[in-house]
Amino acid sequence: MNLDRDLREALAPLAGDPAADAARVMASLPPLPAAPLPDGQDASPESPRQPRRRQPVPDKSSGWPLSFVAAAVLGGLAIGVVAGVWWEASHVPQVAAPGPEKEKDGEQKDEPKKEEPKPPVMPTREQDLMMLMAFAPLEIDEPGVGVQQLEPGGFATRLGTVVRTGEGGAGLYVYANDARVRLDHQSAAMVDLDKVELDAGRVWLSTLTRPAPFEIRAGAVRIESKAVEVQVQRLGAEVDVLCLQGALQVRSGEGPARGVEAMQRVSVSADGTIAAPEPIGFAGAVTAWMVPMVKQQQDETELNHRIAMMVEEFQKGTYRPEAALELRRFGSRAVPYVYKAMVHRGVPDDEQRQAAELIGSIAEYSQVPWLFALLENDAPEVRVAAFRALVRVGAPRVDDEAFWREAPASERERSLARWRALVR
Repeated sequence: MNLDRDLREALAPLAGDPAADAARVMASLPPLPAAPLPDGQDASPESPRQPRRRQPVPDKSSGWPLSFVAAAVLGGLAIGVVAGVWWEASHVPQVAAPGPEKEKDGEQKDEPKKEEPKPPVMPTREQDLMMLMAFAPLEIDEPGVGVQQLEPGGFATRLGTVVRTGEGGAGLYVYANDARVRLDHQSAAMVDLDKVELDAGRVWLSTLTRPAPFEIRAGAVRIESKAVEVQVQRLGAEVDVLCLQGALQVRSGEGPARGVEAMQRVSVSADGTIAAPEPIGFAGAVTAWMVPMVKQQQDETELNHRIAMMVEEFQKGTYRPEAALELRRFGSRAVPYVYKAMVHRGVPDDEQRQAAELIGSIAEYSQVPWLFALLENDAPEVRVAAFRALVRVGAPRVDDEAFWREAPASERERSLARWRALVR
């Protein structure tokens, strides 16, 4: 006998009527062994076999409605079916959820922990570190580690590390206070949390992001500041100090301090004499050594800012040759800035020519559209500068220099349309 199968077969023909369904179920079930009779009574073959412990089904006259009793029977049968299904399911082999991966030696790996929300301040372990970017092979002497030779790239190093650059510079970022330090080639300096000790060469420092007391020592000379952009160069016992932003104090030995304001410079002689501050004038020329580092930064904010500053100086005219030289250092990135400032705004023809010549000297092939825009200019020398630049970057030549200087506007328009079509 299979109880589950018998129950399913018994329940299959149910039609929804409690009394009829109950009778149908009872009739469908297989007979069970008869209960033992009292002594002296025989079971008649003609008597219907009764289910074990089955009680007479009362009718309405006995107190229990027939429909209620039938429903109860059906409920009991349903419970039996569910119990059978549960029993079968409980004996089906279950596939275990994948657990932690085991190492080859049989040890379990620790389950990954949920990552805690990052605090607004750098983790404690980074407070004693700096990020060092080497732009050429260099040497460092790191506390607790010793002397190491580094190839170009980014490294984490401890505060108090001595950096000795070779043919390229280095940049450092102090996690604890956001101070930024740059070293020129052939320079040596120790960089710590709140000070730089410059042994040789040139260093640039900015504490503008998070102002805090900071000191630069160059032999007997001390430069003290809080929120400043400063550049210090040491040649033997002589020291040159440039304050680019903010204000600072310069001390030599035990002598009195001399204050230096933004865009001023002071020099300290070998005997410790601090000269009177002088205006810097054009800052681009004295910080040009940092341009290769600025161009390689992932964050282009400083790059764009410096280009805009140089274009502004070029536009003013006082330091135009110096600004042009610095813009050439930045290369093709400066083309849109120069065009919008000098050519697009209708400045005098001679100034437009100078701007066009500058653009022509730094543009690359991808900037051909800017050069085509110069060919639409009314000034002949601007168009000639654009034509020369197009030839220089490798664009297919259309007409010649004399044509772009002297041809009527209608003919130039046709040639320009043809030229644009050639480089699409």
